[in-house]
Amino acid sequence: MLYNTSISLAKVTPSAGASQPVFGPQRLTNGIPDRFDHFLGFPTKPKPKPLEILIEMKKVATLSRLVVYERAVGKSWEQHEILVSADGTTFESVGKTEKETRGSENQVIHRFDPKEVKFIKIVTEGCQDLTFPSFSRLSEVMAFTE
Repeated sequence: MLYNTSISLAKVTPSAGASQPVFGPQRLTNGIPDRFDHFLGFPTKPKPKPLEILIEMKKVATLSRLVVYERAVGKSWEQHEILVSADGTTFESVGKTEKETRGSENQVIHRFDPKEVKFIKIVTEGCQDLTFPSFSRLSEVMAFTE
């Protein structure tokens, strides 16, 4: 079941100094996992650092699954880690991607033991095995209770 208060109404903040082209981070929680509705973000320059995206939900919920849609091209893949927190201070990793974790559905499913969550943090190093690997092409983040 999708979390009812919907993370689509949540606050989405990329890391300070991160470039934000026209396809901004608010697209990550609008409920549209379409390939044309992705966040085209990239790390800060001159030396790329991982891009952090913080999603703050309206209230704490018990979550056990997060689905991250990526719009990588061909055999490229989004290298990201998902961390969750109830208080926004202490975060716990609940999933990481590796090469070929995206699958044919352009999504990565992160399952974990139920946790009280108000904040979801995505730390991405962009699409790997792509001409411009620092670009992030995340499309949607969905949170579920079970």
